[in-house]
Amino acid sequence: MIEEADGTLSGVAAVIDKDLAAQKLALDINADTLLILTSVGQVALDYGTPKQRFLETMTVDEAKRYSVQRVRYDVQGTGYPDLADVMAAVE
Repeated sequence: MIEEADGTLSGVAAVIDKDLAAQKLALDINADTLLILTSVGQVALDYGTPKQRFLETMTVDEAKRYSVQRVRYDVQGTGYPDLADVMAAVE
């Protein structure tokens, strides 16, 4: 929303980082569980390379190590921002 010169409010187009918003809300309400649903099947290390491998589970410590490698999903684009949001919520 923006406030016009006459004081009225108008809607504007915006992008909301839903994962970050969910992480912040989970922290604010002291949630025991944070679920982030996605259409991505699995997280892959070394995405798109001959060494690519998929992860079934990971600990926070593993996620920290993997985040240095810029974990990538099994679809085009990076999964790092989602991973960072989840790590912040569970720490």
